[in-house]
Amino acid sequence: MNSALYADFLCLLVAIGLFVILFYGPWQHLVVDSTRQQLFEIRDKLFDRAAAGGRLDSQAHRLAREVINAQIRYAHELNLPHIVLTMLVFLTKYQRSLKTAGGFVDRIVADETNEAFKEEIKAAL
Repeated sequence: MNSALYADFLCLLVAIGLFVILFYGPWQHLVVDSTRQQLFEIRDKLFDRAAAGGRLDSQAHRLAREVINAQIRYAHELNLPHIVLTMLVFLTKYQRSLKTAGGFVDRIVADETNEAFKEEIKAAL
């Protein structure tokens, strides 16, 4: 009976080890690459719309592009514990709800006069 229990425990440890290796190895890289690709597509679509409307030099477009570039640059550092910790620090330190956290997007597009372009930037961010 003890040898069967040890064998089951060993199988459990091997399964957990394989899961951790796969989750933090190939799966993590796949998710990061997929996220970056989606962000590149969002940034490219925003650029195309800004170029078509003659808004490439607008402050709203520049700030939106900087935010998206930062998300692309640091996508590999984002993980579930980091997200939870950031939300806890944000809620504790600033005592705001997450719904008001979107206020920075409103500040980015505050000076933009074209309402359609303003909505596109909000959707992208």
